[in-house]
Amino acid sequence: MNGSYLTDLLPGMVIMSFGLGAQSVAATIAANAGVPADKAGLAAALLNASQQAGGALGLAIFSAIATSRTSHLLAINTAMPEALTSGFQTALLAASTFLLVAAVIATRTTNTKGEPRSSGDNENASAEAAARLQPEGKGPEEASIRLATIPRRLRGRPR
Repeated sequence: MNGSYLTDLLPGMVIMSFGLGAQSVAATIAANAGVPADKAGLAAALLNASQQAGGALGLAIFSAIATSRTSHLLAINTAMPEALTSGFQTALLAASTFLLVAAVIATRTTNTKGEPRSSGDNENASAEAAARLQPEGKGPEEASIRLATIPRRLRGRPR
């Protein structure tokens, strides 16, 4: 109750700003890693939607915890400043516990993609993709005719 912005809040906010910046970049990279180019927009939309929904849900849950604790203390005639402080402390403790559990889950979760592919695998995948483009029983000349029918503006376009 007798706190100061400069000594009590500012240091934590400065540290938090660095952490949030690093987390945002890491989450975006992790969410888009290995996503095909044609699905990148969907992956970004899912990331943004989950961040928005998580923030809204977290705010609702922890506000309810703070309000419940504050209301309880006010009902038993605790002074307003002490009741509010205790309500916020309870909500922040719940949020810290939630983050600790989430961190433990994140460190225990395995990578679902498995081992990274070697460059030889990429060459095999390229050869297989080229073979799929070539129609059965047709020579490379037939495939090049098909390629010529693709409009120039679409050829070699990065995806």
